[in-house]
Amino acid sequence: MKNIFKALSRPITLKSEQKINSIIKQFSLMEWIIFLVFVLIFSISSITLLLKVNDNFKIEVPARGGTLSEGIIGSPRFVNPVLAISDSDKDISSLIYSGLMKVSSSGDLENDLAKSYTISDDGTVYTFDIKENAVFHDGTPITSDDIIFTIQKILDPSIKSLKRANWEGITVEKIDERTIKFILKNSYSGFLEIATVGILPKHIWEKIDSNSFPFSNYNVVSIGSGPYKVSKVNSDSSGIITSYNLKSFDKYIKGRPYIDNFNILFYQNEDDLLNALDSGNIDNIAGISSEKATSSALLNSNITLNKTSLARSFGIFFNQSYSPVLRIPEVRKALALAVNREDIIKNAVNGFGEPLYGPIPNISSNNLDLNISPDDSKIPNTALAIALLEKNGWTKGVDGIYQKKIATANKTSSAKKADTTGDVIKLEFSISTSNSPELKKTAEILRDEWKGIGANVTVKIFESGDLTQNIIATRKYDSLLFGEVIGRDLDLYSFWHSSQIKPSGLNVAMYTNTDVDKILERIRISNDKDARQKDIQKLAEYLQKDLPAIFLFSPTYAYALSKDVKGSVIKYTARPSDRWNNISEWYVLTDKIWKFLK
Repeated sequence: MKNIFKALSRPITLKSEQKINSIIKQFSLMEWIIFLVFVLIFSISSITLLLKVNDNFKIEVPARGGTLSEGIIGSPRFVNPVLAISDSDKDISSLIYSGLMKVSSSGDLENDLAKSYTISDDGTVYTFDIKENAVFHDGTPITSDDIIFTIQKILDPSIKSLKRANWEGITVEKIDERTIKFILKNSYSGFLEIATVGILPKHIWEKIDSNSFPFSNYNVVSIGSGPYKVSKVNSDSSGIITSYNLKSFDKYIKGRPYIDNFNILFYQNEDDLLNALDSGNIDNIAGISSEKATSSALLNSNITLNKTSLARSFGIFFNQSYSPVLRIPEVRKALALAVNREDIIKNAVNGFGEPLYGPIPNISSNNLDLNISPDDSKIPNTALAIALLEKNGWTKGVDGIYQKKIATANKTSSAKKADTTGDVIKLEFSISTSNSPELKKTAEILRDEWKGIGANVTVKIFESGDLTQNIIATRKYDSLLFGEVIGRDLDLYSFWHSSQIKPSGLNVAMYTNTDVDKILERIRISNDKDARQKDIQKLAEYLQKDLPAIFLFSPTYAYALSKDVKGSVIKYTARPSDRWNNISEWYVLTDKIWKFLK
């Protein structure tokens, strides 16, 4: 031991090195063992220290690789942006195809295939330059011809694309291989939104005639230019698609996605979906209903339940052309005063919603006050509602239902007769809605709340198809509990313009107001954001005054996402596929690099 201390304590010089060597040669076996132990400890400590110092100068970054699996309800049929109908169609199409424009994770529109674009001063001409390195999954360059071909197929009446109405009246001109011009009849502020439509490869689809278009296998094994390309499509013995195996596209215009493999599995119902999550067959679940959102499978410690406002407005729309009692202004206001939105959100949608007082969901980036319900109706007030009715001549009958004497001129001459006794009209009407559990419960809550102010309300539940074809299309309803999908540009023309009261239109309140029509027309053509917001404010004031509807809630979109996924940003969901707006930036693997290399 004495020799070891001598060796370790001497300063190292050329002369002392010779002495240390001399001392070491005198080590006994035990001293050699102890000396080597000291050297080993010193070496390990030094390496550990260096690694810690090294880590302090490194940062964690996304790494390429890994696999992610997601479950969806319903099997796709048309993985084709021209034909996509169901949510599963649109979901898969959003991964496989890309358009001139795309929606960012924040909900803003940004260039995708487009390198740049210009808009004429009058807002009727849009010119796009296509990126030079934009290619389809098979390596074929994307040109103006592909874009023209896609629009032609959308407009082809024999194909019956749901997007046809968006493109009618728009002329497409080819400037050169990578420059294309769109000429609109009138300025339309929502044009960049429709320019997000996925582009078909002409060199593949031009060989297929319009009659065969819906039956092509390319609607299943699709070829686009999006972040993921089809690797394999799996089906069961009856031919129903059970899953898609997607592979990251290394030439994707926004950069190859970090996650190499993205598998989409399809299930018939939510119970099967939750069982698959519980058993580890899938990592994520899309579009969970409020009823299942508290399932034990979602309490998994490796799951994060993302909640965002969905761009949909649910409300009760009054058909004043069909129901005489709902034409009376104090009736509509009294009904609005009695509505308890918090009760509906708690008991009908299990807390998965936000109260709504106007036609625009809470996803809007503007700070406008767009309430259409009276200010004093934000807090339900049954007493005030009753007082309003009685002040306007309503009295409670022996059956507990309020009634009022009306002038002969107010009686209806339509096929549906008012429930009158002489010149007396009763406060009674029906609510029509679909058989969705959430909407059925909402209608029942409204019925009970309005019973509290002396109204006799009947709830009528219909299958979704029956409601659309036989009730909404024929406009045979007193009031309709319904949801509207609001676009990013806040264009409400389809829902409130008087031209849309026709059976094919979406003005389900049958609302007509010439001043409102002019405002809606200005909103639709204006590209001036400030001017549009002022007009939207004016629109809201008219709707608040006229009360053609009572808006209730904006639903919450629930997305169960594996905690292994990093980089996901879900701020805006106008449609379910928006959950993937920044999917090329998601990652499940990480690496560490020196800070200066980043």
